[in-house]
Amino acid sequence: MSDDEYSVSSGVVDSHYPNGVRKFNNPHFDERDNESSPKETVGGTTEGTDDYCKEVPCIEMEESSWDKNSGSHALTSIFSSSPYKSERTSPNGFETSFPGRPEGFGRKVPLLHYDSNIRLSRNDSQSSLGSAVDELGAQTADSVHTFVVALQDLRKWSKSLSMTKGKNTRLMKEYLYRKSLEGKERLLYENKRKIREALQGGKPIPTELRNEEAELRREIDLEDENTAVPRTHIDDEYAKAAERDPKILITTSRNPSAPLVQFAKELKLVFPNAQQMNRGGQVISEIIETCRAHDFTDVVLVHENRGLPDGLFIIHLPFGPTALFELRNVVRRHDIKDKKAMGTMPQVYPHVILDNFTTKLGERTANILKHLFPVPKPDTKRIITFANQSDYISFTHHTYGKHGGLKSIVLEEIGPRLEMRPFKIKLGTLDQNEAQDEWVFKPYMNTAKKQKFIGI
Repeated sequence: MSDDEYSVSSGVVDSHYPNGVRKFNNPHFDERDNESSPKETVGGTTEGTDDYCKEVPCIEMEESSWDKNSGSHALTSIFSSSPYKSERTSPNGFETSFPGRPEGFGRKVPLLHYDSNIRLSRNDSQSSLGSAVDELGAQTADSVHTFVVALQDLRKWSKSLSMTKGKNTRLMKEYLYRKSLEGKERLLYENKRKIREALQGGKPIPTELRNEEAELRREIDLEDENTAVPRTHIDDEYAKAAERDPKILITTSRNPSAPLVQFAKELKLVFPNAQQMNRGGQVISEIIETCRAHDFTDVVLVHENRGLPDGLFIIHLPFGPTALFELRNVVRRHDIKDKKAMGTMPQVYPHVILDNFTTKLGERTANILKHLFPVPKPDTKRIITFANQSDYISFTHHTYGKHGGLKSIVLEEIGPRLEMRPFKIKLGTLDQNEAQDEWVFKPYMNTAKKQKFIGI
């Protein structure tokens, strides 16, 4: 049996049928048979139903139609085997009083224009397929271009980062290798010194060096005053300092106070080629790594206690050393009352005066401090002084002028001024916890008043 025998086509209301019963275009239903068919009974069944069901052995489904007057669904039962009549749900008050959509409220859609050369489209319509495809294509092209540019930037950044890491790794290996050779070079230097003293004094060669005497004497003959003294990793730290001017980054501890920020800005004017950066939430390892990548030579970090600067860290790059100084009696430029006598801060390279750095530790400290400044011109009138007295280093900043002739020189302090005391010298940067301490100020050293560590 085909599907058409079970299907029911949509019908319309026929005025010939009472109570508005719909007439359906059923292929098995004939108007002539309907005229001669018996009338409906009260129960809703008809005579000759058994003969009709032989031709159509099914029960037709009810159809849901829309009642335009009330706006509700009315279910009309056709060929129903139920003895009861279907009843519609009575409309509520809202449905009976609803006036309907006002005229002209509908959306105005532009007309369709069709031409033999133009495809069927609705002009100026957001739902047009062509405009939607064009807009989507433009957005896709922009997003793809942005994505490609981001990938290229990421590739360049990762490449530069890998090159920087490779360079730092190579320099660190070379540094550690040179440091490992210091013991061997020091032992070889001591053996040469003993043979040289024996030959100069006419004494016999020490017994433990007789097997190496010939080779050591040949090396002694080839040496001069520059190669006779062994070089250490301390010399290699500042071996290239004369090739380019120092480049310094100045920053503070986290959450700095206003006086500390002002003091950091003044230090930026003290050191030539210096840049001042707000610390923010950056850790010291990130700062040092960034400075290495941008060819900074030193990082100066200022610490405070209750708004007063009390610590100064000088970190030499790329691999140290790091010097820690205690600060005392700090006087900023803004604390000097005589503003006219103080004058403005010159930006020329200053002359650096280092006084009373005579011991080995003093020479090491002076070497760290003097490489913070580039080589000045001979006629520079700006002077920076580091004067040591009882292991306290006084820092002063002056300019001089010859106002009354050659014999009358006038010094003008332009600030800031402070006192520094070395606390620790570390063989490495501040973020390298495994680095060794070259020198540390111990608590028992406070009682040794007669002993001077930096100078006489």
